[in-house]
Amino acid sequence: MARVGIGGKVTIYNNSGSADVVADVQGWYASPANPVGSRYVPVEPARVLDTRSGIGGYSVPVPGTGTVDLTIAGRGGVPQNGVTAVVLNVTAVGVTGPDSFVTVYPSETTRPLASNLNVVPGQTVPNAVVARLNNGKVSLYNNRGDVELIADVQGWFAAPTEPLTGQSSYNPMAPVRALDTRDGTGTGGVSGQMGPGGVIVLQIAGTNGVPASGVSAVVLNVTVTNPTGPDSFLTVYPSPSPRPLASNLNFRAGQTVANLVVARVGPTGAVTIYNNLGAVHIVADVQGWFRTL
Repeated sequence: MARVGIGGKVTIYNNSGSADVVADVQGWYASPANPVGSRYVPVEPARVLDTRSGIGGYSVPVPGTGTVDLTIAGRGGVPQNGVTAVVLNVTAVGVTGPDSFVTVYPSETTRPLASNLNVVPGQTVPNAVVARLNNGKVSLYNNRGDVELIADVQGWFAAPTEPLTGQSSYNPMAPVRALDTRDGTGTGGVSGQMGPGGVIVLQIAGTNGVPASGVSAVVLNVTVTNPTGPDSFLTVYPSPSPRPLASNLNFRAGQTVANLVVARVGPTGAVTIYNNLGAVHIVADVQGWFRTL
């Protein structure tokens, strides 16, 4: 989620080497002077699809050119009616090959020229997706090979006609580094890798340009680097709350992996970051925040 600058533009920078870049528009936020569109309601992360275990009604891998039609409305804290879109963390695991991609789009519509995850055999790949619903559903399409799909709902967008109870408006900002365990940023100056089962409570409200009150959720770009192994995952969730059955990043030893996270903040304006296995450095950049209406 990028704040646009003068002329309605964003800049994409590549640090070294050369790379082809593809960008697919998922949606846009109106300025406060143009109060149209949907407003956001963050929820506790909840698993709504796991083809490995049958959550969501599917218990087999999704084959090449196969599609999963996933009902979101009425599940995972999302209401049955009045929902225009959802924020999902979608994960592909167990890819049999060849290289493939996954596209998430409104059900019962033509599949667009777009992708959300690009996967290769042997990798577990997560990505945050803001997906518009149609009849309360989204479709997840796998291009080639077999793949297991997991989806965790992070929040939902209410139709403009819905009452404002619990809704939030988005406030984008220039990215600010809020956490870096390599140098102690965001940890009170204490640096070092997070160990297995470790947690970091990261204060969001009242720091890095985010106001001290009225904050319902935060948009973070979270990165893991130098993990020691074995395979692990991170979960970001409101603090203090019980850790949910959900994940935001999946990674292997030696990988540097990043993902966008839209996380509801707890009553003190903080989120918890949990590491499952091994030791890893974590970096988090604030991209924006949601104000309770």
